[in-house]
Amino acid sequence: MVTRILKELQSDLNNLKNVSHHLNDNNLNPYHLEGDVYSHTMMVLNNLLRNISHPSTELILAVLLHDVGKSITRFVKDDKVYFTGHEGVGFYMANDILKRLEEKFKFDRLKVLKLILGHNLIYINKWHHLDYEDFDFIADMLELISDDRNGRITTIERKFKLGTKKKLATPKEDKEVIIMCAPAGAGKSTYIKNNLKDYFVVSRDEIVEEYGRKKYGNMDYVDLFRKIRENNEQLLIDEFLNEKIKESKNYNKVVIDMTNVANKRQKQFVHSYSKWNRKLVVLNPGFNEIMKRNNSRKIIGKKINEDIIIDMMKKFIYPNTNWFHNIEWVID
Repeated sequence: MVTRILKELQSDLNNLKNVSHHLNDNNLNPYHLEGDVYSHTMMVLNNLLRNISHPSTELILAVLLHDVGKSITRFVKDDKVYFTGHEGVGFYMANDILKRLEEKFKFDRLKVLKLILGHNLIYINKWHHLDYEDFDFIADMLELISDDRNGRITTIERKFKLGTKKKLATPKEDKEVIIMCAPAGAGKSTYIKNNLKDYFVVSRDEIVEEYGRKKYGNMDYVDLFRKIRENNEQLLIDEFLNEKIKESKNYNKVVIDMTNVANKRQKQFVHSYSKWNRKLVVLNPGFNEIMKRNNSRKIIGKKINEDIIIDMMKKFIYPNTNWFHNIEWVID
């Protein structure tokens, strides 16, 4: 099984050979003295195979693709190499690869993606985001973390914290808010149109367009956004957004049509609808599909720079299960 998977992933893994953890020969990364991301990945795989004689296909794939996002997140600051947000980017990149592999292997694609997304939680004090009652998933996550931790040559011991798990409160009101979560171009508005027609929509984009066109005329969204930013009117837009949120409290069904990839933004709406039943809908059509859809948005004036979309992906970490009564993962 491992040999067959490695053969299918050969081109994807070869790309990681050119992604170095080091700045140069004189500035080595103390966390990854083994060198490139490919070497690290193979060391992680060897750990898995030493620990488990016949690992699941999901674990094999998660190990091989857990750092795939490093290929486009590498940056240098103060003579140090960083891969901030590679887990989030990898969540979207790996979906394209896994769709291709489904033609030849049987596995739970969502489970692999969630393992990739969450493999660093223990180091950023976000382990409590996971559902502790999902025992099989927690076991696989711990195996991946162990293999990753030991699959490197390092002179530094990484510290971790488990964090505090809080009990999710029962909704005090018979109302529901659905919080969309996806980068631009992932299909949030389409999902709402097809599935949530009777929901009151809170959309920052709609506020930008309504306010912007009244003040600046019939311009494309991207130009309106630029005008608002140049004139330091973002706070005014936020005030209009808060008014929209207050208005939404008069309805029983509300959907937040915004990217909401950042933990901080999700938390804002968790507090705003603290007594409501809260559902998070995570959309992941795949990295390439998102970029394709973004290009098609040019005709309606909503195409944005690809780097901005990648930055959105970088901000996405595993959702906090303490905040939501239900999380729906849409990965088609």
